[in-house]
Amino acid sequence: MLWDSKETVQNLLTAFQMSPLALIALDSNMTVKYWNKPSEKMFGWKEEEVLGQAFPIIPDFEAEKFKKMFAGIMAGHSMPSTEAKRLRKDGTLIDAMISPLHGMTAIEM
Repeated sequence: MLWDSKETVQNLLTAFQMSPLALIALDSNMTVKYWNKPSEKMFGWKEEEVLGQAFPIIPDFEAEKFKKMFAGIMAGHSMPSTEAKRLRKDGTLIDAMISPLHGMTAIEM
């Protein structure tokens, strides 16, 4: 599903900004397109450090698993929430619950 209505995108971005949860949006190349304040607090990178950059929070030992999950999401498959290790800017690992947004494969901003 392609979200291309400006109103729909604005509503989604407002919800992202108001969420107390770390929410991150990637494009089809796994480049960061959105990074909210709770993401900054959880992972240590500021929004301006990650926007337009490769997704920085995947540790090497999780890379293949993440790529497979991401490919499935981009193909439109439902993915259950899953636990994973994620990397903070300071190099420490944290336990995270990953919950992909189902049915959403692109946002035109």
